[in-house]
Amino acid sequence: MNSMRWLVLVLLAHTFAPGFLGCSSDTGEHSSHALDAGQEDGTIRDLTRDVPDSSSQSTDSQLSDSSTSGEDATGDGSDELVDGGAQDPSIDPYPDLEGPCGYGNVEGRVCSPSENVWIAGARVYVETLDCDGNPVLIETTSDDGGHFLLEHVPSGWQTIKVERGSYYTQVDTLVLADTTVSVSLDDKLCFDADSARLAVVSGDYDSIQEILGRLGLQYDLFNGTTWYLDSFMLAQASFMRDLLLNSTALNGYDVLFLNCGEYFMDIRAEGLWYSVITNLRGFVQNGGSIYASDWTYLFLESAYPDAIDFHGDDMDDWSVLTGDMLEHVSATIVDSDMAAHLGQSTIDLEFPDEFWAVVDGVGAGTTIHIQGTVSAASVAVPDSPLLVSFQPESSDSRIAFTSFHNHQQLAAEIERILYYLVFML
Repeated sequence: MNSMRWLVLVLLAHTFAPGFLGCSSDTGEHSSHALDAGQEDGTIRDLTRDVPDSSSQSTDSQLSDSSTSGEDATGDGSDELVDGGAQDPSIDPYPDLEGPCGYGNVEGRVCSPSENVWIAGARVYVETLDCDGNPVLIETTSDDGGHFLLEHVPSGWQTIKVERGSYYTQVDTLVLADTTVSVSLDDKLCFDADSARLAVVSGDYDSIQEILGRLGLQYDLFNGTTWYLDSFMLAQASFMRDLLLNSTALNGYDVLFLNCGEYFMDIRAEGLWYSVITNLRGFVQNGGSIYASDWTYLFLESAYPDAIDFHGDDMDDWSVLTGDMLEHVSATIVDSDMAAHLGQSTIDLEFPDEFWAVVDGVGAGTTIHIQGTVSAASVAVPDSPLLVSFQPESSDSRIAFTSFHNHQQLAAEIERILYYLVFML
């Protein structure tokens, strides 16, 4: 039996010997991996069960060995980072897996399905048994660059789980005692494209699906640009009516994205408003999250009237939709976690069209992420909340609203905010 295990590990070593990939920035440029402070000299050894398909790797990726110096991660002077390269001859690179239980570390980076956006604030954890047979939960949170380090993990095959908002994935990794192993060949632990079920209602003035596409996320698109379609068009398209008026269909999704558009007027004119709002509330109560932008504010106001204080009479469209055309708004990122992730506390926004939804304030329990001084009908509105979110029913649901659109905001920093927002939901 031991000889067979030795042979398997030899094959693993030959498979993973070239090393691993590391990304240095959101641009996808690769560099040697920098280990966290507190680890010994050595290189990373990938010990995952599944090797990523080479077709999913970026075309400019190159395998390279990596080494750093520092103190050991556990503080006992015994931690060794290994791969298939040159090793200290005194260290057995193929330990007996049937030997005594020990503890090691697992590190990696959480990323989007597109593999080029690092996910901050993700919960990474292992639920297992310690060396004494007792249940143990080991967890950490990914940093602003998506990095994580799970320490004191029992040796053997362990399932590493990661979740952020509605998104979840997992991978099986072989943990070796007194060793820090990489969670994958290229150090990445990326969400799957279908890790959450996403529904998007298209709009006249916005296109959040472009952001989802850049993240590599799959979604179902429902036509919201025209309330009525002729029979041929109806047969060719997934229709908004089929989603918002069908609670069973709606509850089959984890996140609903409502692009800015005029469809809310048609729903109200047809006397269908109450049914849609009832379904939206049921969707959230069942754990669903919602993103809405600009003119779709009325869905949120009707379902959760105390969460956001819109300008003037909240239920009067033309009292709320009074934002002026503004070429430049210097906004403040008041969410400290978002500011840390972006590495900045201010951001420039544009409102190239007039008649957008203005927010005066928020209710208890609603978080302001970005705010700035704007004007409504030529009257200044100081510190108007421009990106807010709240959890109305349970900790598993979140609703987010932006006054600004996304398809007109071409700056990279705006895209990064929207990436961050998507994985909040």
